[in-house]
Amino acid sequence: MTDSNLKIKNIDRLIFSFLVLFAATLNNSIFLNQIGFFSVYILIIIKAYYLKENPIKGNKLNQVFLILIVVFLLTAILSPYKEEALIRSIKKILLIPIVYSLIYFVDERAKAGNIIKTYLVAALITNILYLLFSSYHYIYHLYSLEKRGPSPFQYVMTAGGLMSFTALFFFSYFLNEKVSQKIKALLFISFTVSIVSVIASYTRAAWLGTIFGLITIIIIKKKWKILISFLIILFSFIFLFNNESKVGLYKIENNKLNHILTLNTNGRANDIIIANDNKKLVADYENGVILLKNDNIIFHNKFSVPITNVNMWNDSLFVAYTLDQRFFLLKFKNEAITVLDSFYTKGKTVDFKLFDNKFYVADEDSGLTIFNNPIRLRGNFIKYKGISKFAVMDSIIIIYNREKQSLLLKKLIDNKYFVNMDSIKFNSSIENIFRFNDQILLQTEKELIIYKIISNKFIKEQVTKISGCFKSVENDSLIYLISINGKLYLAENFDGKLKIKELYDFKKTITSFDVKNNNLVITSYYRNRITSVFDKYHITNFERFNIWKTGIKIFLSSPIYGVGDIDLQKVYQIFKDPHLKENFGHLHNNFVNWLVVYGLVGTILILYVFIRIFLFLIKFYRSNKNEEIISSFIIGTIASFVAFTFSGIGEYNFGDQEIMTVLWFLLGLNLALYKIVSEKK
Repeated sequence: MTDSNLKIKNIDRLIFSFLVLFAATLNNSIFLNQIGFFSVYILIIIKAYYLKENPIKGNKLNQVFLILIVVFLLTAILSPYKEEALIRSIKKILLIPIVYSLIYFVDERAKAGNIIKTYLVAALITNILYLLFSSYHYIYHLYSLEKRGPSPFQYVMTAGGLMSFTALFFFSYFLNEKVSQKIKALLFISFTVSIVSVIASYTRAAWLGTIFGLITIIIIKKKWKILISFLIILFSFIFLFNNESKVGLYKIENNKLNHILTLNTNGRANDIIIANDNKKLVADYENGVILLKNDNIIFHNKFSVPITNVNMWNDSLFVAYTLDQRFFLLKFKNEAITVLDSFYTKGKTVDFKLFDNKFYVADEDSGLTIFNNPIRLRGNFIKYKGISKFAVMDSIIIIYNREKQSLLLKKLIDNKYFVNMDSIKFNSSIENIFRFNDQILLQTEKELIIYKIISNKFIKEQVTKISGCFKSVENDSLIYLISINGKLYLAENFDGKLKIKELYDFKKTITSFDVKNNNLVITSYYRNRITSVFDKYHITNFERFNIWKTGIKIFLSSPIYGVGDIDLQKVYQIFKDPHLKENFGHLHNNFVNWLVVYGLVGTILILYVFIRIFLFLIKFYRSNKNEEIISSFIIGTIASFVAFTFSGIGEYNFGDQEIMTVLWFLLGLNLALYKIVSEKK
């Protein structure tokens, strides 16, 4: 063997090793993944140089990739934010050589098979690890608190999309391959683990994509009985788990709860308070603010946006909070509720409290606003970024800064500025802060920790194994706490220490409660997670509709070539409605985002690109549907592109580097296999 041949052989070994690293880390490490594919790029260039050949091999989709590159570059050059748009476009273009690297190097079925196995086995192991993290998430009620799954390897939306691809491939191999029962069982177990991982991600975009991906595989294989069974199961989940919304009324007697009555609101009862004269106010998404008296609904005031919370300011005035972060000042009038005023603060509201007839509103990205008078709604604003949760104690403000993982004790001077008093570091996240006399109760992921403030210092008193508490109510020198999974706790001071005991277990998710004298009221609702995809008042959907509405405004301002591939926050803040707090860097929908950044021309061309890809894959499958392994991989790839398309309704996954890396990897392997099969024929 000549030195030249030996060098090429060694380079090939290195390329294969880095390709294995690349395939193994697609679902779990963007850092190692980039090392893998950039090393492959460099080594292929070196090999091509030695062999004096072009590393860019012709393929059936050359024109498609050229169109994509032209769209990226042309819209960047025409963008008013040229430099940023060019940088982001080049990053997208640098992913395309993944396709050409695979076409160039993968020239045998065995190579392709080993890379596919590496990808699927590593993805399966990643899914198993994800389920372990998910079990922790479940045990400590973090699904209910955070409304999403864990993010151990990457952002949960990305994780859901990546795991959906894995599930689809295992299902494709299970349904398509003629193998032994033992292998079939292993494939089914792998599919089950992967599909449970997708469910555990709690991301509806991934669910939607997976459902349509599975349907695609079943239709391609013409398994009509399986399709009917699948649809029956799907519709059973949709129609058997009915939505419900309830208000429960109880009496507390001798530290025991006696159930009095349950009312249905036919909406989403999210919050409740007991006012004077035994009146009760319920914040309900669909019905606005509901007024209960003598255990009957006597009035409800509907709003154009969902009401999520309600707080008493004084005996006759109260504040309602909306899903789009506005406040409405309301008043009782003749057994009815009237709107006096509306207001909103500067930034993204994360917490608010009423204390000593003052209304405190914390905005994570700006600071604290204090409203001293409900009649003259002019707040004192104190600039301070990073408030995640807070509590008020006379002139003391206790602040939790999630980013810095710090609990801060600050003195409030004339409602104008803070003076630092004390601070402590927290390794675990603080979910809620409750005040009781001179004590502070901190709900972390696993524990309820009690601190006392002595001489302007935090003094730890005790730690309990209580988790999931999200609201507290003081009543007659007692404090009641309720957890997200429905456990009601009673706490009182004995010899200077807080004694906490479980009073009752409602055995369901509670959204709010209130206690006055010996009366206790709770609210709860259940919404079918699958049908919530079409729920206009689901918090994610509600936010998405506002984002898309703003996106259309941006598109109409630059409809032909768009604004360029940029972080859209700088233009989003110009076009959004004034009361909408958050600026978004992307628009959580592929089509809307394409219109905004690439304009109408670019969007049409990108749609053409994906249509061409689909047509190539379908044609490739039809001519090779009897080929073992290859046909299953093609089906899995088609289903993954379908999943990507439907997930893209609720997420801008075209802008997700990890998702696009996997898609180009899958497409590149298909083109490599197409070349291998064509040469064989």
